[in-house]
Amino acid sequence: MKKTVWLSIILAFTLTFTACSTNREYSSESLADYEISEADSASGSSGANSTEPFSSADSSAATSSSSSSQSSGQIHELVPELTSDYDEDFFKNDLFIGDSIFTGLYLYSYIDRDNVAAVGGYTPWRAANTAFDEDFYIGSAADYAEERQPAHIIIMLGSNGLTPQTDQEEYADDYRDLLDRLTTDCPDSAICAVSVPPITANSSMAGYSGITNELIDSLNEKISALCSELGVAYCDLNSVLKDDKGYFNEEYVYDDGMHFVGKTYPVLLSRVQKTLEAAAGGAVINVSRLSKKTLALAEALELSSMVEVTFDELDIFYDIVKTDVDDFSAYLCGSGAVPDEFGAFAAKDADAAKRIADALERRIEYQRKVFKDYIPGEMYKFDDCFVEIDENTVIYAICADNPKARELLSR
Repeated sequence: MKKTVWLSIILAFTLTFTACSTNREYSSESLADYEISEADSASGSSGANSTEPFSSADSSAATSSSSSSQSSGQIHELVPELTSDYDEDFFKNDLFIGDSIFTGLYLYSYIDRDNVAAVGGYTPWRAANTAFDEDFYIGSAADYAEERQPAHIIIMLGSNGLTPQTDQEEYADDYRDLLDRLTTDCPDSAICAVSVPPITANSSMAGYSGITNELIDSLNEKISALCSELGVAYCDLNSVLKDDKGYFNEEYVYDDGMHFVGKTYPVLLSRVQKTLEAAAGGAVINVSRLSKKTLALAEALELSSMVEVTFDELDIFYDIVKTDVDDFSAYLCGSGAVPDEFGAFAAKDADAAKRIADALERRIEYQRKVFKDYIPGEMYKFDDCFVEIDENTVIYAICADNPKARELLSR
């Protein structure tokens, strides 16, 4: 399915115009127009691997199965890697629900038009309640999903309607309502929620609505936690697309600082496929902002015996009330030979953060008493260990280089 550059531009403006007719407004709407340059359009093609692969080594998929059964809700780490390999046939029976960024999937000829329910300005509420293109399909994206019963449903929504004034709890509730409807109406479809992408440091599009990467990260934490709760796969594309300064890698973003250029779509499809394949093996992909921090620290410590704490073990190891936690990532020494451990916890609110911090302080005191008599030579690691609260995020560490741990966990 090849399209000319001019046809792509005409379709893009049509989608932008359609967005203006949607009925629910948040405090402000991001501009959602879409533009394709002639040079950029040349990079798009209908086949897999249509762009040169990234320099990073490709991560192997956890499972080759594309089973449509929902995952168990267990967290499984998928290392953020820039890869552009994907199987074109994998997405033949799927549905992509999104805003103007997802319209590029068919405008650049990566995904067939019939497999995309997207329009500029789409939000989670609109995806459940308003049409995405009345000339193409009268109903909403959720209606279209119910009619098609796709193998996979891939959702990327959140940029539109996100401003400093947005009530993110209300926004997350809209996202929950959409996921609840899709899981009910499409019981055999595997659902994957893709994180909201980052923005560049000087994004003109984001500046219009006051969107920042901090706001995006906060919303992604809520989407990630929601996916964990509902047993929906979460695809962390945001971390993959960030440069070493935490902004959208300018090589893969349009001049407005938000929209994708053609060669970014294989990165999206590669990440989504790996996420869904791993989820089909019984895991929800959830490499959050917190996970990136702890993974970096785990690599820095070079301790082979470190094991990750699961959600079910929160109360066992820490006596932390699970309902206090929105998201977390923590590691302990599996062998018990050393007291090294660390973690980062996103709390529900300030009171929950205080309770989590108190529990971590008790954990440290317990470990201090154990190792005082067990292995006294390890007691130096407690000298500058710490528990710190930054707004609703709590970090802690016991290790040989606690200042380094604090630095990595505080980023």
